[in-house]
Amino acid sequence: MNSSIDIPQNVEELYRILDYEECVDDCGTANDACITAVDEAAGESYGNCIVFADSNLVNCEASIPGIYAECTSGVQTALSECTAAFTPAYDQCVSDAGTTQTDCNSLVSGQFTACIAPLEGIRDACVAAALPAYNACVEPLQGNYDDCLVPLNDILVTCTDQVTTSYTACTDQLVQYGDGCTQPVADALALCNTDAAGIQTDCVAEVGTAYASCGVESNDALGANLDAASVAFAGIMEQALSMYATCDPNDDGDNSDDGPLCSYGPILESLAWTLYMNQCFIANTIYEADNITCLNEQSLNTFTCDSTLNISQTVCADTSNAGNASCTEAYNTGLASCDDQQSTEQTTCNGLFDGTACLDEFNTNSDACLGLFGAEELCVGDYNTNVGNCNSFSTAETEACTAAYTTNTDGCTSYFDESSATCSDAYTANYTACNEWNSAQTQVCQDAYNSQQAYCQDAAGVDYTACVTAYDDCIQNCHDAAGGG
Repeated sequence: MNSSIDIPQNVEELYRILDYEECVDDCGTANDACITAVDEAAGESYGNCIVFADSNLVNCEASIPGIYAECTSGVQTALSECTAAFTPAYDQCVSDAGTTQTDCNSLVSGQFTACIAPLEGIRDACVAAALPAYNACVEPLQGNYDDCLVPLNDILVTCTDQVTTSYTACTDQLVQYGDGCTQPVADALALCNTDAAGIQTDCVAEVGTAYASCGVESNDALGANLDAASVAFAGIMEQALSMYATCDPNDDGDNSDDGPLCSYGPILESLAWTLYMNQCFIANTIYEADNITCLNEQSLNTFTCDSTLNISQTVCADTSNAGNASCTEAYNTGLASCDDQQSTEQTTCNGLFDGTACLDEFNTNSDACLGLFGAEELCVGDYNTNVGNCNSFSTAETEACTAAYTTNTDGCTSYFDESSATCSDAYTANYTACNEWNSAQTQVCQDAYNSQQAYCQDAAGVDYTACVTAYDDCIQNCHDAAGGG
């Protein structure tokens, strides 16, 4: 009899997949299989006995999960309450740190405003005190500079006038590329279009003559065909009348003496009319076809005339456009040459105007006045130094506010971390206690079951020792895995 229990070789790996209750359930399943095997060997007596032990074990173990769940729920609730106890204090700590920083920055901002407020007034008063002497020094400088430039400017004006006169003379010559160039082109275009229109008129007249001639020929053919039909009709009707003449030759009203051709008279008459109408229809069909042919030829010839006119007018326009383009190109080339000449000559004029010496003298005198003034450097230098001091004070104090905020928030964080560690430690201890109780209570149920099982075993003469040992080892392994060792 095989009474061994197969359990995973790595119980810790099992616990990663199953929780503690599932691990115990698997041990119970293996134990049940072992006991079943023993029961089959021991016989029905043991089975009748052990069924009560099994029922007691089921009832005992059924009471454990609810209490265990209540225990773990209480552990989680305690953790939440522990965390909630210090979280508001932490939030208030961080809020107070922010408020303190805001108040600190506001105080620094007010001090900076008070520091910088009078500086512009002090600077302006300093400059105003020294300004009259400076103004008296620089007052004649601009006039001296302008007087220095007068002779140079006269040279420039005279030179520029000469450049303008030369440019005007150059552009006046370009008039030959205006109407003098384009008018012959326009005259040639008008003559070309007139010739094209004359050709079109002659062509259209020839088309009209051909169409009229075609119509006359169509009418003549219709008349000839109708005449032929009439002649044929008259010949047949003459024979029909001859046949009619053989009917009742005595004119006595008695048809018994009708000739043999009498009965063919009406037939031949009907045939004559049928042939006549058919020939008239054919003659009319030929007439209509001839008219359509005349009309088609007229349309084709008219299209040919129009196409020829369009080609002629296109050639006229292309020739005119080429002529006008030549005039425009010649004008643009001449104008570009005039522009280049003007630019070169004006550059030469501008080179004659050199006000560098006048400007250097003006700048030297201005620097001398500024040197005599001196107050600009002194007043502005003091102002910049004072502003720099105010900025340095503001920067240092703002950094102090920021450092204090960092220190305060670090303290808040340390308080939060320490409180969280206390709650976490308590949570771990309480959860471990729940697991230990669950294991102990499970063992109580199992011990009771083992006692009852031993009784049944003794009564039935069976031995469950191997099953019990394997089950105990399995439960211990589950407990070790749940407890982390």
